Amino acid sequence: SELPKLDPKPIQQELSPTLINNRIVAKEIYLHDLKLVDYTNYRSKPVVQTKQLILTGLSADKENEHSESFESNWEDIEIPYMDYLQKSISYFERGKFKKALARFQTILETYPEDVNANFYSGLCLFNLGEYEQAIMHLDRCMKSEFSNFDEEAEWITALSFEKLNLSSKAKLTFKQIIERNGFYAEQATVKVVQKK
Repeated sequence: SELPKLDPKPIQQELSPTLINNRIVAKEIYLHDLKLVDYTNYRSKPVVQTKQLILTGLSADKENEHSESFESNWEDIEIPYMDYLQKSISYFERGKFKKALARFQTILETYPEDVNANFYSGLCLFNLGEYEQAIMHLDRCMKSEFSNFDEEAEWITALSFEKLNLSSKAKLTFKQIIERNGFYAEQATVKVVQKK
């Protein structure tokens, strides 16, 4: 797996106005040493809506040959956002990208603009080789109200263009990263020199 190195520190310098453009750097937290936007400051009672399988019927110790079998029902439940996100990030951190991706998609069903879920969905998809879909989620991340993941999302987008053999788009994005002189500028310079 080709998990790119992410900057563990909060963004210290201002990014290009084309990326920030009336967007804010939100309060950040770290779970499993991974950066996240702390939505507890921006949502009242943040929860994730999902479904849970509920079994009904007799318990096994009261069952006999004349008992009816168990029935199951799917019920909608609400799970606190941070609890759901923490387990999702745990799967991601352990390299279980498909499981993590499914959970991030569930978050996006409740909060379509969630920057955490869009960014980490993009990373999961990148690591699963689904580069076009990764670019789509990373683009949503860079267009969200928070700019916390812009540098990382732009870097992974450039790498995705490179994997898709879209050399001109990759080179242009690497050059933009160099111009911004952020965390990935040196790595982008190496990529541009390699492409000559």
